[in-house]
Amino acid sequence: RIHSGMDQAYLEYLDTQLKKESEISIKNGFMKSYKILRAQDDDSSWNMLILREYESYASLEKNEEKADEALRQATGIDDQKGMQGYMERSKVREVLGTKYMREVVLK
Repeated sequence: RIHSGMDQAYLEYLDTQLKKESEISIKNGFMKSYKILRAQDDDSSWNMLILREYESYASLEKNEEKADEALRQATGIDDQKGMQGYMERSKVREVLGTKYMREVVLK
């Protein structure tokens, strides 16, 4: 959930660091795609959703360490810098949770 009045600051992060990291993950085959969805009203408990698509849950788990290492090498962001970035972003948004879901394909 983006804190009131902090939309621009969070959108800047999404358009720079998150976009770069996501494109690296796609290029290296760790992620299929990503989307950023914004709620039209602020009445819900959340107002921004980052949707990441993976080949499968098994591939996500299998490649987690390799993906982390590829991102560290490409961005230069280690665990300490990553935690610092997370703390800075907590000033502009609140993470309400993570859900893993499977696509239902109707035949």
